Amino acid sequence: AGRCCKPQAGALRGRCTPSGVVALAAAVCYGEAAVLRILWMGSSVAMLIRAALEALCAFWMIGLGLSWLRKDWKTPTRSLTPAVLGSAVFYWCVLARFMENSSSWHRVAPTAMVWQLLAGLMFLSALARALYLPGTSDGRTLCAGGLAAFALCLCWELPTVLQTLVQEGGGALLTPTLLFRLGLCCVGALGALSAVRCTRTEQGA
Repeated sequence: AGRCCKPQAGALRGRCTPSGVVALAAAVCYGEAAVLRILWMGSSVAMLIRAALEALCAFWMIGLGLSWLRKDWKTPTRSLTPAVLGSAVFYWCVLARFMENSSSWHRVAPTAMVWQLLAGLMFLSALARALYLPGTSDGRTLCAGGLAAFALCLCWELPTVLQTLVQEGGGALLTPTLLFRLGLCCVGALGALSAVRCTRTEQGA
């Protein structure tokens, strides 16, 4: 889709209520995951680092969501630093996944999680570039990252999240692991919305 329609990354620099709502939902998920991780696993240095990165991700998502909900769109934050630090949690989780449980094609679930995290990192990196450095952004890369995040972070992860909720009930929402997975789903939905916005603008819709 991105190759055929020649998407324009500049289309994301404007008001969009659905994108703003999804970004705020992601912020809630990552913020709650950070708080619960500190309360439950505060003795672990690795968990504290991850909680701090999740909190930074929530901070950036709040700014991102509010910027898309404003009538007069503005850059989410004054500098690119919050966007970079907010995306670092995905890089950290990739490293942690390999340290905790080595991934290979013989271990489908850990490997799938690595691909999900990498898709989210690729999309958020392209998104930050489009919003903060519009002159250097590539619409095709952004669209590809958005579609990859949609396929891996939302379509792949959502059935697992729903199955966990059915089996364990609402109490599962109090676990940082499930909240992080819900945040991944929101990132995937945000990727789909971003890809659609880019391609629709090019087509004059």
